Amino acid sequence: MKMRQSVAEFERAFHEHTHTDRKRRHEVRQDAIKRTQKRYAVQHEQHQFRRFVTVMVVFVLTVILTSWGMFQVLSSIMS
Repeated sequence: MKMRQSVAEFERAFHEHTHTDRKRRHEVRQDAIKRTQKRYAVQHEQHQFRRFVTVMVVFVLTVILTSWGMFQVLSSIMS
């Protein structure tokens, strides 16, 4: 009887340990997924900001070059 009880206790402890280990692995996996999603969101935001800055620089350069070209044409017509 003592042997059966100790085997049953061992099995119960083994199942508890297995359940706890599976739960811990699931939590670790979920944490890794959350970190990956957060890192992707930050990278995406930085990429969008760089694109915005690039578009604004191109826009400003276009305005400057167009104005300069128009004044060059105007000055050549006037002289």
